[in-house]
Amino acid sequence: MKNDTELFDLSQLFSRDIPVYHIYSRPIFGIYHTIDEHAFYDRVASFYTHSGTHLDAPRHFSKSGYDISQIPLDTLVNKGVVLDLPKGEGAEITAEDFEKAKSKTPIERGDTVIVNTGWHHRWGKPEYAKKFPGIVRSGAEWLVNAGIKMVGVDWICIDHPTQTDMGDNSWASHRTILSNNIPVIENIGGEVDRVTGRRVTIIALPVKVLDGDGFPVRVIAMGKGGKPM
Repeated sequence: MKNDTELFDLSQLFSRDIPVYHIYSRPIFGIYHTIDEHAFYDRVASFYTHSGTHLDAPRHFSKSGYDISQIPLDTLVNKGVVLDLPKGEGAEITAEDFEKAKSKTPIERGDTVIVNTGWHHRWGKPEYAKKFPGIVRSGAEWLVNAGIKMVGVDWICIDHPTQTDMGDNSWASHRTILSNNIPVIENIGGEVDRVTGRRVTIIALPVKVLDGDGFPVRVIAMGKGGKPM
């Protein structure tokens, strides 16, 4: 790695206390062996595959889409941009929003696009998993037409709440994006503010799970230090 290249962690800390989407339960961890009794320490864990910072494989909403094990490596490790797109409680993210953001941080075909609304600052607060902003159908269609390879967002569900089971149950953004074999990362956080407005390399490597619909992922941005572009 070159001396002027930095690594930035865009992941939320995974624990039993993380916020989860309302249909899921929080992770459960149990101690299986201890150093004092067995000479080594390990735990057993139970969690939904869409917990914490996680990747949605296309298979999540498309029977013919890639499962986790089939996603190409050049999608999971890819050049991309981190968009500055401030949004508050229940805000819609539209095609027009992406056009405006693109004028500040150009998006190229084949990019991974990370969307920073600032909602990740509410991680752990009651409203985080209930009143989040979200991408509406026009925004999802814009991303597909832009030819991106993967998209990540700093809130819990890429769809606007009105498109989920809390609304019309269409899941329009999930379906539009995943049906085009474009993986989705949800619950981006960590150091995302430090790379917002910049071109970076995005690394997101989930466990290679057969028939995997999704899985927690450590997301890393790699790029040169300095001011935003």
